[in-house]
Amino acid sequence: MKDMFEGSKDASDEVTHHVDRCLSCLSCVTTCPSGVDYMHLVDLARAHIQETRTRPLKERLIRGLLVAVLPDPRRFRLALMGAEQAAGVLATVRRANIEGRGGTWSDEAEAEFKQPIIDQFESQSSPYFASARLWDDGIIDPAETRNVLGLAVSAALNAPIEPTRFGVFRM
Repeated sequence: MKDMFEGSKDASDEVTHHVDRCLSCLSCVTTCPSGVDYMHLVDLARAHIQETRTRPLKERLIRGLLVAVLPDPRRFRLALMGAEQAAGVLATVRRANIEGRGGTWSDEAEAEFKQPIIDQFESQSSPYFASARLWDDGIIDPAETRNVLGLAVSAALNAPIEPTRFGVFRM
């Protein structure tokens, strides 16, 4: 990186490889005896590499896809099952229960049964719904993702890991 900044050279393949894989965990800052602000240097290096280096087509496509997909919070719905699928499963159970007792269930009644389930899934599987109820620590601004992940990894590595007595919270 030093040659890149001081000599106005393009980044070598090795520097690009390391900068691309940096998680911004800040462990290099805490372990540096000279107190060098590597985070600032890595950010500058990323910007320089982005401006001066032509990446292969495959890499550009993957990076473009990640930039298009990851920042959109709608892509990270809380529900593991889609609304239509969940409503269909519950309707199948309901139909079997009604028909098992000798009754009939019309298609209109099934549609009326499914609609509130679909509506509830659509509204409650949003990440904003979970954050509003303090089920998580909030939604990260996409521009701050790298910094937040770096701080989280750094904090996790500095804390002792204690045994837990509870399961995983899921909706």
